[in-house]
Amino acid sequence: MKRIFYFILMFLSARSYGQQESIIQIQLSNSTRVNVEKRRFFNQPDYEKIGPLSSSKLAFQLNRGNTLPVSPDFNVKKIDDKNYILTIRNERPEIVFLNYQPIYIEPGDRVKVNYTVILRTFDQIIDTITATGGNKGNYEFAKYNTAISSKVKYPELTTNAYKDMTGSFYKDLKHYYQVANNIYDTDPRFKTCSKDLIEYLKRQNSATFLFNLIFFENKLIQEGNRPGAKLLGDSLEYVFNKTIFKPSDTLLNFTMENVFKKYFERVATNKYGDLAIEKNYRLFYGYINNFPDKFIRD
Repeated sequence: MKRIFYFILMFLSARSYGQQESIIQIQLSNSTRVNVEKRRFFNQPDYEKIGPLSSSKLAFQLNRGNTLPVSPDFNVKKIDDKNYILTIRNERPEIVFLNYQPIYIEPGDRVKVNYTVILRTFDQIIDTITATGGNKGNYEFAKYNTAISSKVKYPELTTNAYKDMTGSFYKDLKHYYQVANNIYDTDPRFKTCSKDLIEYLKRQNSATFLFNLIFFENKLIQEGNRPGAKLLGDSLEYVFNKTIFKPSDTLLNFTMENVFKKYFERVATNKYGDLAIEKNYRLFYGYINNFPDKFIRD
């Protein structure tokens, strides 16, 4: 019953497009590989892993072969070694990964994309996607994000600059994502993206910010920095409770669900003793059952 309600809620919260067919022409340059897939929370065996991949793992990912969907509502047909047709029928925007790069497909899209490999080695690939058609930025936005690193440096908690200064780290981490959101509004390249995509990217930043707070709080706990961990933990709970989550984002990526999983695992461990006894389990159930955000609660 809860699953049924969840999908009804997701439907009602999303912008209505009506189911339409989108056709994406894919042309390969300097490449013979094409991998097209959706990524959802429950079909990603490594969704819990964070941090950089080792060279061997990265090499495996880059050489794991071709995945072409074949369902009636989501399929890729090969025309020849350099040309493919992606067809998707959807009612709401979805993110699909073309050779591991995200593209944002709105119902009814008619777009031609060119996927080009600039450099490829055993454990490195430099590639790019260019597009023609309406909202071309919806297909190129992944490469626009490089503008963020040129405007602001991502704060590293391990540097001496933040030794015994967790509060400063929190402010700089928050500032990093604020700058990123401002770039979405001011960088002319993002003007070629649809408004819905820009709003999603901002929500994605909010989810990533929360995920990082969970990660760094745990890191400080492991290092024995209890005051710093408490500061991040208190900030995390405040921000999490103020964040507005959209059920329709489950069609775009799985960061939001991953945040939910990590956050409530943290709550179960820190406040309810890992649910080791029945009393704690019942208290945790009550906490979830009374959570103010109905989407999360259900």
